[in-house]
Formats: sequence, C-alpha cells, structure tokens
Amino acid sequence: MFKNTLIFEPYPDKLKMSDEDRAWLLQKGVSITTIYDDALSKLSTGQFIVTAIVGESLEPLTNKFLRTCQKHLGALPQWQIVIGDNPNMDLQLACQELSIRTFWNTAEIRRTFGPWALEQNKLLNDKTEEADRALRIGVALAQEKYEILEKSMTALKEEAQFNFRIAFSIGVYYDRKDRPELALQYYTKATEINKKFIPALYMQAQKLLESGKPGDSLSTFERLENLNPNNPDRKALMAQAYADSGNWDKAKEFRDLAVKLEPDNPKAKELDVRIAFESGNVGDALKALDQCETTNDYFIKKLNAEAVKLSQNDQADEAIKLYSKAHNIAPPTVKFRISYNIALAYYRHEQFAKAQEYCDKAHAECTDPSFDKIEKLRKVLNEKVA
Repeated sequence: MFKNTLIFEPYPDKLKMSDEDRAWLLQKGVSITTIYDDALSKLSTGQFIVTAIVGESLEPLTNKFLRTCQKHLGALPQWQIVIGDNPNMDLQLACQELSIRTFWNTAEIRRTFGPWALEQNKLLNDKTEEADRALRIGVALAQEKYEILEKSMTALKEEAQFNFRIAFSIGVYYDRKDRPELALQYYTKATEINKKFIPALYMQAQKLLESGKPGDSLSTFERLENLNPNNPDRKALMAQAYADSGNWDKAKEFRDLAVKLEPDNPKAKELDVRIAFESGNVGDALKALDQCETTNDYFIKKLNAEAVKLSQNDQADEAIKLYSKAHNIAPPTVKFRISYNIALAYYRHEQFAKAQEYCDKAHAECTDPSFDKIEKLRKVLNEKVA
C-alpha cells in the first residue's frame, strides 16, 4: 500500500509535511512530489492507487490535481486523501463533489497512515462474500486490468442492480472501451441507487451531452454547479451544452468562467475552436485547434461536422487541414474514421493517389471490424488508380 501511494505538495511554501514525516514516508516507499507534471506522469503509470494532497485551500494546482485524480481513480474516492488541519469551505465543496471523505491532520500522518494502510490491505485481499468487491474493481480500473472485470462481468452486472459503486465502475469500464450508450446506462443506474453519489451524476451528465441531449445534461450540471462553483471542467462542459443548444452567448459566458478558474483548461480551448467556426473565422479556428490536446470522440465529431461544411463549400484545402489537425489529437479508436474522411475528401476532388494513401492508412488504423466503408472505397480507388 505504501509503494502505491502518491503524495502531492503543490505549495510547500504555504503548507508541507514535517521533515520527519517526509523521511518516514519515503523510507516506507511512498512517492512524494511538489511538481504537478511529475504527479501526472506518476498517475499515468497506473501504479498509484492511493493519492494524497497537502493543502487547506482550493488553490489552482490543488483543484487541478483533485480533478486529475478523479479521471484516473474515479472509482476509488475512498483512497483519495486531503492532508491539512483546517481545510476551507471551497476545498471541502470540491472534495464533496469528488466524493472524497478522507481528511488527515498534518501532525498525525505517521500515526494515521500505518493502521489505515493495514486495514485497506485487509479489505483489498478479503475474498469472502462480505468483502467490498467494489474496491477491488476500482483498483483493477485504475491499473487498467480490464480482464478482471470481463471475467466476472455477468456477476458484476447482477450486483450492479443494488450496488451503486459496482454500477459506477461498470460505467467507467464501458466509457474507457468507447461504449458510451452502455456507460450512460450504468452511470444512470448508479444515480438511481444513490442520488448523492456525485461522481456518477457528473459522468451521467457528460454522457448525456455526448449523446446529443444537452438540455438534460445542463439540468444535472446546474445542480452540481450549486454545490461547487469552482470546477472549470464542468463550466466548459456546460459551455459545450449551451453551444449544442444554439445558445452561443451562454456558451461564451461559461467558456470565460472556465478560463477565469483555469486559463489552460483543455475543454475551454476546444470551445475556442467551436466559437471561431461559429463566427466564420476558419483561420482562427485552425490556429486555436493547434492549442488543443488529445480529446474524445465528442469533440472529434464536432470537428468532422465543420470539415464536412468546408468541403461542401468548396474549401477542400481547409477541410483537409482541419481533418489532419483533428487526426493529431484524436484517440486511437477514432483515428481511422478521420483518415477515411480525408481519403473521401481527396477522392471527391479527384486526387486519387492521395485518396488511396489515406484509405490504406485508415485500413491500418481501423479498430472496428464492422466498418466496411474503407474496403469499399479501396476497391473503387484501385480501379481509378489502375
């Protein structure tokens, strides 16, 4: 348990652990860092399933780290810890939204951590009928050991009918497997069982947005906004929902609120692209897209729709530029669709050799055996090129 623990001290000049505690923790194998990028790199390995942050107020890096932990360890909120003697209300509200309930005093780290780690190890290794299976499933998700869920999925689905944590974990599993309909189904089940489990409400709202129901998404996000007004990710998602509803003034308002909280928020940067396209500024949209990071299928679909419009308006070069930039930030499971669309764009403009090049690329990238459009286009192009 100690070797699987990461402690982040974002503002050591304001609050930090004692030298004695730090030495004791390091001796036990705990990883400690004061650098966010280092913390993110460690979280990305899947090795760390227990995280702690040292702080008493919701500073920018504190906020960012807590949200990052949820992305990686959303099914393990009971193993996310705040170390501080007097957490202020904003920090407590952020933790409430993330379902974090574990707070330790700085003076009691050694006395608390040892017995706590022992108890958690017992829970994790308990194979009896009364054991907390949701805990082991959460660990499997954090470590991306999806086969553990897949082997017992039938039993887990039965348990999900009355266990909100199991239902939520299945939702996370389907989310990561790019099965949004099933993810939404199990997030919804989790909220039906426990209406106070906010991580499930948050993910349900996000899936509603991605499935084309921005109004339903907004109604849930607004409830969470009343709980914790300091989540820039949620404000950016609300901006997306307003954009999808055609309310661009509200979309810009919430985009600005997200940037005020976190200037480099990735989801807000995506709004910059959409707002530029809506204003007819294709050049600005393409420049803004260069600032975006790896994204999800939802944003890629928005970019695809814009590329189709450009192609239909005889702006083939701009459409291909947009597709190429979208390909750079698309998740691996989506790249083949973009390459196919680039091939189509070249085909429509009778650049058959380039179309064949991207068609072959789409074929190599394809992760969906049922997607037969690539092979059909390849046959047509082979005849054209021949």
